[in-house]
Amino acid sequence: MNQKLININELERMGAWDQALQKLKIFIINAGGDANNFHQIGRLYQRLGYFDKSKKAYTISLRIRPSQIKTINNLIVLELDRLNGSLADAYLQKALIIKEQTEDEKALLFNSACQLRLFQQRFEEALSFAKEQVALKPNHRSY
Repeated sequence: MNQKLININELERMGAWDQALQKLKIFIINAGGDANNFHQIGRLYQRLGYFDKSKKAYTISLRIRPSQIKTINNLIVLELDRLNGSLADAYLQKALIIKEQTEDEKALLFNSACQLRLFQQRFEEALSFAKEQVALKPNHRSY
């Protein structure tokens, strides 16, 4: 991995989201960006509360790699933060039909699906997603 990206990732881990965002933008201007770079920009904007900018970055990421589960998942979370359950559900349905998913990606989606169903007060479906997540990857989040 590029040393500049390692430094940007470290800034993000430390919570220096504004700094990480500025350095990542400069990196993309100079070196070009891939789906992961735009996903990271979206995540940084989301953490900073700039939901519209976050969504634009995630959209660019999905144009580059349409089946990127982590980006679709973050869109689900973003729309839940905006109290838009119907759009979050649309993103969930898009993610669930993607055939090639790792166990981590499935667990991430099941977690977000459970949160969404709780938000929608569809408790039986929330429990079903929670059980699937526990069966797939038992951990503190799934329990």
